[in-house]
Amino acid sequence: MAQHYPWRGFVAEWLARGVIPLWNPHQFCGSPFLANGQGAPLYPIHALFALPLGATTAARMGWVAALHLTLAGLFTHLWVRRLGAGTAGAVVAGLAFMLSGFATAWLCLPSFLSAGCWIPLALLLAEDTVVKRNPWRAVWLGGALGLVLLGGHLQIALYGLLAVGLRVGIEVGRHAWRRKARAAAGMAGLGALALTVGLAVAAPQLAPAFELARLSHRASPPTEEGYAGYVGYALPPVQMVGLLAPQTFGQPLHGTYWGAASYAEYAGSVGIVAVLLAAVGLFARWRPLKGSPGLFPALLAVLSLLIALGTPLNRLLYFGIPGFGQTGAPARILALFCLGMAALAGLGLNSLVAMLATGDPSAIRRLIRAAALGGGAVAALLVVAWVGIVGFAEVHASEGLPALAADGMAPSLRLAAGGAIVGALLLAAAARGRLVCERAATALAVAAISLVALEMLLVAPGVVPSAPAGWAYPETPETQRLRADVAGGRIATLNQGWSLRDTPPRAVFPPNAALVYRLRDAAGYDSLHLGRYRAFTTRLCGRDAAPPENGNMVLLPPSALRSPLFPLLGASLAVTLGPGGTWTVYRYPQAREAYLAHAWRSAADKEGLDWLEQRLSKNANARIAIVAREGADGSGPGGEVLSDERPSPNRRRLRVRAAGLGLLILAEGWAPGWRARLRLADGQARTAPVLRANVAFQAVAVPAGETTVELTYAPASFRAGLFLAGLAVAALAAGLLPCARPGIR
Repeated sequence: MAQHYPWRGFVAEWLARGVIPLWNPHQFCGSPFLANGQGAPLYPIHALFALPLGATTAARMGWVAALHLTLAGLFTHLWVRRLGAGTAGAVVAGLAFMLSGFATAWLCLPSFLSAGCWIPLALLLAEDTVVKRNPWRAVWLGGALGLVLLGGHLQIALYGLLAVGLRVGIEVGRHAWRRKARAAAGMAGLGALALTVGLAVAAPQLAPAFELARLSHRASPPTEEGYAGYVGYALPPVQMVGLLAPQTFGQPLHGTYWGAASYAEYAGSVGIVAVLLAAVGLFARWRPLKGSPGLFPALLAVLSLLIALGTPLNRLLYFGIPGFGQTGAPARILALFCLGMAALAGLGLNSLVAMLATGDPSAIRRLIRAAALGGGAVAALLVVAWVGIVGFAEVHASEGLPALAADGMAPSLRLAAGGAIVGALLLAAAARGRLVCERAATALAVAAISLVALEMLLVAPGVVPSAPAGWAYPETPETQRLRADVAGGRIATLNQGWSLRDTPPRAVFPPNAALVYRLRDAAGYDSLHLGRYRAFTTRLCGRDAAPPENGNMVLLPPSALRSPLFPLLGASLAVTLGPGGTWTVYRYPQAREAYLAHAWRSAADKEGLDWLEQRLSKNANARIAIVAREGADGSGPGGEVLSDERPSPNRRRLRVRAAGLGLLILAEGWAPGWRARLRLADGQARTAPVLRANVAFQAVAVPAGETTVELTYAPASFRAGLFLAGLAVAALAAGLLPCARPGIR
C-alpha cells in the first residue's frame, strides 16, 4: 500500500489520458517513474487500470492480483503437462505454485507476482524450443521473457532468466557431452535469440532503469563488505523447516510470527503434502538422470535452495552479474524453489496415479515401497529440523520456542498424516483386489489435489491481508485542507522515524501518500531514486535521510527545518506530527519552486553545499545557486516567474521575465533526459541545456525579457528502447505466420 497503490493510481490516471508517465513530480521533489521498474506503466496487464470500468484503483488491484495468481497456476499446469504429467498431476502443480508461500506472502508487493507468474510460461516455451529446435519458438520464448521483464521486479525477472538459461544450458551441455558441437551451438544460438527478443521487448523500461540504477542511491561496485551484508539476509538453516510446514514460525497477520526478518523473505513452501508427493514420486519411478522429466525441476529446486541459504554460489551471481549486488535478499530465489517443488509434486502424483491405475501387482508393491521411503525421508527431515529448533531455543535461552513451533507445524502434520492414511488405505484395497485400481487412482488424485489446496489455503488468511477497498487512502479533512492551503505547490512531510514495530507508524502519512492525494512532496519511497537527491537530503538532515528500517525511503526529520538548505526544496508548507497525533503545519513563503538567481557559481557538490549553507544561513531569502558546470560562475539582475504549469508528469511550462541574462533555478530533481525549449517574446524558439544546480536540481539559462520555458522529460534511453521494442514486436508478429504453414507445430 505504501508503494504500489499510489503508483497504480498514478498509472491509471495518465494512461487513461494517453500519456505514459515517465516522471513522477510527487515524490523526492521529482524523480524518474518509468525507470524505477516497479511502477511498470508499459506492462500490458496494467492497461486494466486505465480502462473506463467504473471501479476504484483498490478494487482493480484485487482483480489484477487474482489474475496473476490464476496465470501462475495456469502456466505451471501447462508447463508440467508439457513435461509429461497428466491432468491430475498438472492440477496439483498449478495449485501448489499459485498458493505457494512465494505467491501469497508477496501478494501485497504486486511486482513480485506480475514478474513471477510468467516464469512457468517461459519454461514451457523453453521446453518447446529445446525439443523442437525451431527459431520461431525461440522468438515466442523471447516474448514471454519480455513479459517477465516488464512485470516490474528486476530481481524476480533475473531469476526467471536464470531458470530459462539453466534449461537451455542443460540441453547445450547434453549435446556437447555427446560431441555434437553443431547441435550445441545451434541450441545456444536459439537461447541467445530468445534473450535478445526478450530484452528488446522490455527495452523501453529496461534501458531507463539501467540508466537510473547508475545514478541511484544504490549505485556502487560490488564489494566484499556489501556481499557479507547481502548473504546476511540468506535463509537461516533453522528456518528450512518452514519450507515443509509453512506455519512453523507463526503467521504475521495473527501476530505470531517469531522467525528472522520478515515472513515474506523466507516464504518458500508449497506445503508438506506437495513435498510428500514429490518424494514418493521420485522413489516410485526413480530413473537415472538421463531422460527423466523431473531432472530439471529437481535441479531448479536444489540450486535455488542452495542460493537461498547463502552458499558460495551467491558469489557467482553477486560479483559475476553486473548490477546484481543492487538486488534484495538472496532468499527471494525461493520463488524458483516453489516452482521446482510444485512441478515435482505434480510429476510425483502423475507417477503414483499412473502406476496405481495399471493394477500391476509389481507396480503396486513398488508404490508401497516408495511411499515408505518417501514418507520416511520427509519424516527424517522433520526430525532433523526439530532438533535444529530445539538447539536454536537452547542457544537463545528461549524455552517456549519448541512449543510454538510444534503448534505451527501441527496443521501441516495432521494433513500429511491424513493423506498418508488415505493413500495407505487405497493402496491396501487395490493390492487385495477390493477396489478397482482405476477408481483407486482417481480417488488418490482427488485426495491429493484437495489436501494440497487445503493446506495452503489454511495458511493464506494469516499471510494475505485484506480490507474494504474504501479504506485505502481515504480523504480526510486534513488532506483536503492541506491541498487547499498549498494551492498546487510543494509540501515537505517531516517524520522523526518510521518504525516497523509501530502499527500504524507514528508519521504524518506513508511516504508515497502525497502521490495518492496529488500533492507534491519532498519525501518519498522507491527502490530506485536519484542518488544526488539522497545526498542532498542527507546533508540537509545532518544524517542519512533514510530511516534504519528501510534504506529506500527519504524521510525528512523535523530538525531539517533548521537547515539553511531547507528553502532549496521549494516546499512552501512543512507538515509534522504534533501532540496527540494532530498535524502541525509550518509556512515558508520564501521557498520557491522556481526563481531567477542573483548569483551562481560552479562548484563540486560538497564545496558548493558548504558555500550555500554559509550564504543562506546569513540570508534565507538569498537567490543563489551552485551549478555543476565548470566556468559557469555568473550573476544577474534577477526577475520574476510569471506562471508555472504542469500539463503532464513529463512536461512543465514556465513564463519568466528576466531583467537581464539570467539563470532560472528549478527545485525539480535533475536527471538525464530533461530538455528545455525557450520561446522568446519575438516569437523565436531555441533549445537550451538543462543544467544540474544545487547538487540535485535543475537550472536553465534564459535571456533578458519575457520567455516561455517548456521543459520535457523524454530520455534517450526510453526513445531507443521504443525503437528496439518495435522491432521485437514485429518479430513476434512474424512469428505467428509459421503457424499457418504445414509441417510446423
